[in-house]
Amino acid sequence: MNKIISERSIELDLLLQDENLPRAINRLLDFVQDFSTNPQFVTNALQISADQRQLARSIEEQSLVNYQEIDQKNQQIAQRIADLKQKIIEVYQLAIQVHAQNTREHETTNVPTADAAFIPAKGAESFPPIMECYGLTKMYRKSGFTLANIDLQLRLGEITGVVGENGNGKTTLFKVITGNLQHDSGKIGFPLLQRAKHANGVNWIEVKSEIAYVEQELPSWYGTLKQNIQLELTQHGITGSQNERDAAYILERLGLTEHAQKKWSELSGGYKLRFALAKALVWKPKLLVIDEPLANLDVRSQRIVLNDMKDLAKSAKHPISIIISSQHLHEIESIADNLVFLQQGQMKFSGEKEDIGSDRQHNFFELSCKLDKQALDGLLTGLPVTEIEHNGLSYVITGTKELEGQKILQALLHQNVEIEYFRNISNSAKRLFL
Repeated sequence: MNKIISERSIELDLLLQDENLPRAINRLLDFVQDFSTNPQFVTNALQISADQRQLARSIEEQSLVNYQEIDQKNQQIAQRIADLKQKIIEVYQLAIQVHAQNTREHETTNVPTADAAFIPAKGAESFPPIMECYGLTKMYRKSGFTLANIDLQLRLGEITGVVGENGNGKTTLFKVITGNLQHDSGKIGFPLLQRAKHANGVNWIEVKSEIAYVEQELPSWYGTLKQNIQLELTQHGITGSQNERDAAYILERLGLTEHAQKKWSELSGGYKLRFALAKALVWKPKLLVIDEPLANLDVRSQRIVLNDMKDLAKSAKHPISIIISSQHLHEIESIADNLVFLQQGQMKFSGEKEDIGSDRQHNFFELSCKLDKQALDGLLTGLPVTEIEHNGLSYVITGTKELEGQKILQALLHQNVEIEYFRNISNSAKRLFL
């Protein structure tokens, strides 16, 4: 079995073992999109998702309270997920065999199942960058602010997180990348999006047709949520039954089906963002640019949105590159492959998130507790601590590389100190703000 589909199959099996049906259904929807073009399989997956939603609603409203019946219905849904997954795999494997045979014989065989599965040609890592820029600079002459000397590459299947305090150039960078703001100097190109050289360097008409931009301030719209999704598909040349199927899929995948007939004024901030993401993703762009999407979301909504973005970015069939800005560092770090830290318009760090702190000379820990600085300093005497600072919300403890978080916790818990928050930030983007 193909390595990618095998790994995804195992992932689904583990989710079913953990009885995590909502997550399993989301990944089933991704599975059918990635490894099948059979409309009936998509319909079946959507129906399983709808039935699970109805079951969850019945439990929440207490119209279904019999634990044995609930368990039985959950098992039935889990079995339907497993059965559909297996059918997709069987058709996929047959299509792979036919594809291999046709390749050997240099001819096309008209086998009905041959086009019912996706045959990946090559991994996203083998493609050129979606976007690359070198020495990119933009100056605002009235304010004097300058975004300077930005070197950056974006690739399919990768999420790049851009972090930094407000007013440090995140939105300026995004506007330049999306062609909504002209840079003053430096070079920018889109090797994967632009098929031929252009007299002006970038053929923005061609490039913009593959970029979706979700701005921080979401624009209002008229009509219903579903009408707007279908309009977006139509504007990208997707009509008829395919329009209906694609709209149904993205609405279900992003948890919007029950809100499909609502208008702008009837949606909460979280669902307005989900709509904006659905509108951006439904036509399968190559590059998704998202500016501060987490600002008005609660913690649970943040996690759902971030998981969805991670799953969709790494699609086997339609991988996309996502660049996202946020001040929610911990959340962005959890999904990002690469991080960019901007400070006063300068790129202070750019690279894989694992590289943060790789050359550090100290360890850094963040602590929140009710002790004053003098008392905390006294309790940590004997440990290789070099500095303790309070940033207004929590303490930042700096020590040599021999300082371990476990030793700090042991010293505090031994004195019955109530610890509200503790985190090793030695390899976190948060230490870049220190």
